[in-house]
Amino acid sequence: MKAFLNYLRKWILDRKIYRRIHMRYPQMFTDCRIVSLLPPTVESLVQKGVIIEDNVFVNGDLKYLGRYVYIGKNTIMGACDSIGDYTSISAGVRIGLMAHPTDFISTSPVFYAPRRGWVNRELFQEDQGKRTVIGSDVLISANAMIRNGVTVGHGAIIGAGAFVDKDVPPYAIVVGSPAQIIRYRFEEHLIKRLLESEWWTLPEATIREAGNFHNPEMFLNAIGK
Repeated sequence: MKAFLNYLRKWILDRKIYRRIHMRYPQMFTDCRIVSLLPPTVESLVQKGVIIEDNVFVNGDLKYLGRYVYIGKNTIMGACDSIGDYTSISAGVRIGLMAHPTDFISTSPVFYAPRRGWVNRELFQEDQGKRTVIGSDVLISANAMIRNGVTVGHGAIIGAGAFVDKDVPPYAIVVGSPAQIIRYRFEEHLIKRLLESEWWTLPEATIREAGNFHNPEMFLNAIGK
């Protein structure tokens, strides 16, 4: 009987989740595609053009989710503060990875986390009070991992499988484990113009009318930046 009741509870929960994702979300987010269940606090952040594929976990503490953000399947967003506009996150990415104590008797959460039932109070703060910040126009490639507390600057690119344990400058391209800068997307003067323009904050109509997406300098000239 207990097994049947557990099965029934799971079936009811799965149906509720299915209805919310496939029936309610299309009504709530008419110009988005979201096929993973989001915490209510994150639902309220969704802006135009957001795509979130299946089996994505987003922590309810997220404070900003930009326009036209893409998050690929099987991605986990842990201790993350914000994701900027026009940022693309590929499949299997891990953002805001938690820390474990290195000076306890063991690194296992059973020795410091009340949720595991051994201790009565939190003995170690897994996110260490640090949250990851992802800028705008960032590309995070498949299976990359980013530690909590890291800031990824606007326009940066993180290569597939990279492990990022320190801040990434704007428009830098980083690869490897630990991630290292291999080059920058543009020359210094153009990076400066792009950052000063903050083009990702402009109205969509202004960006689309400017055109010249293949040529950043022409694009900046078109928007008067």
